[in-house]
Amino acid sequence: MHFLYKISSPSKLKQGIFVLKSLGLKEVYTLEEGGKVLIGGFSDQELKVPSFLKLILKEAETINWAQDWEKETLEIPIGSTSFFLKAGPGFGDARHPTTLLCLKALEKLHPQAVLDIGSGSGILSIGAQKLGVKNVISIEIDDPSISHHRENIALNHLEENLIKKTIDSSDLTVNDQLILMNMITSEQAQIFAYTPELLKVKKKWVVSGILSEAIEEAIAKYKELGFEILAIDQLEKWVAITMEKS
Repeated sequence: MHFLYKISSPSKLKQGIFVLKSLGLKEVYTLEEGGKVLIGGFSDQELKVPSFLKLILKEAETINWAQDWEKETLEIPIGSTSFFLKAGPGFGDARHPTTLLCLKALEKLHPQAVLDIGSGSGILSIGAQKLGVKNVISIEIDDPSISHHRENIALNHLEENLIKKTIDSSDLTVNDQLILMNMITSEQAQIFAYTPELLKVKKKWVVSGILSEAIEEAIAKYKELGFEILAIDQLEKWVAITMEKS
């Protein structure tokens, strides 16, 4: 069964994900729709959830979605080359507009170093490596996603880059480093709140996971944090912003 839950407050997102995973929800994903933060996933039965989670969708699966999905291996073009990505628990498979926008930005900017925050499946980190970026640091807190990332590195016969759960000040000392953050805006806000050192260094950023209807609000928040907006790109209803910390 496919289930979709609305959370009472964006600040409870990580707690909601933890609770739902502990209750047995599989293939957990998040999305933002009309200003609401939603958590979806799959389970054989309906879950008894705390009051800050509200079930808004319950639908039967006519196929074994998880099993069929995990069989997929996608070839993803980037620049003059391509790489392969095995489906799995980590977010990012080049079919979602936010991921495509970030890959296009990587091609255009072609940095010397990349810090990939919320690296998920590793798609952006691996894309950077395939473009020839030698210094790639991936930040991911979810263990299944980290394992998935490492599987995709092996699939592409690449040397494993640094994958870690927290950001240290030493990670930000590299020159010509592009910071990638492909996640919904409520998660972005948590990253800035929990890692204030990110706002103390002059770096170029690409952030995605922003709905087009929320772009003006997002831009205002980034400017409040001291960012200069360099470019705005849109694909379907999603937006990516290239910006620089001044």
